[in-house]
Amino acid sequence: MSKISKYFLRLSLGLSLILGIFPVFASECTYTLTTSDQGIATINIKRNEVKIKIKDARPNTMYTVWNDFKNRASGQLADDYPLDKGAIGRGVAPTFASTAGVTAGMGLDPNSFVTDEEGDAFFRVKLDYKVLVEGASPVVGGELAMQGMNRVGGYWLRKYDIDPNTAASLQMVDPNNATLPLLERATIQGFTIQYHPDFISHGHTPGVGGVDHFGAFKGDIPASC
Repeated sequence: MSKISKYFLRLSLGLSLILGIFPVFASECTYTLTTSDQGIATINIKRNEVKIKIKDARPNTMYTVWNDFKNRASGQLADDYPLDKGAIGRGVAPTFASTAGVTAGMGLDPNSFVTDEEGDAFFRVKLDYKVLVEGASPVVGGELAMQGMNRVGGYWLRKYDIDPNTAASLQMVDPNNATLPLLERATIQGFTIQYHPDFISHGHTPGVGGVDHFGAFKGDIPASC
């Protein structure tokens, strides 16, 4: 065997060893969401960017996009979803960066878009996490209040040095950025898109289903991704 052949054999064995030990995640994924109302929604995920193309949906209507931690096929939350630490029971989080602000009902939040008169739209958002990586996506806290028929409030669930429900505790700081809190995270199972007849986005919570928002599209991330 030549030196070149031996080199490539060792390289191949090395790569096989690495791939056998470390999980590999797709860097890009495109698939069509299931429609529960009308129209077609195609989603593309590439690294930390999410793009959605909408065709023939409700015209002149506001929609919001959500990271879904519940597998729609099985009805089960992700194994690493921190429900026991206070995460919202519904298992969704807005599809926007953890550093993004919300408008408190005074405008469109970063996970919102409005269709044109033909029911078409294009949504694009850059995140500060990669949704195709296991355990990378921030989750929302479950302590919400009711204002009339609407749920209000919502926030990214933070990590503490000890359980804050049992004793005084210190909020942990992100080791990569001392100006940011360390957040609880889990693995996204798919995406959900809602439409809002009230034309109000609700920040970190979609609101109350059947009252201020209704299902439009949903879909688990394919196993190939």
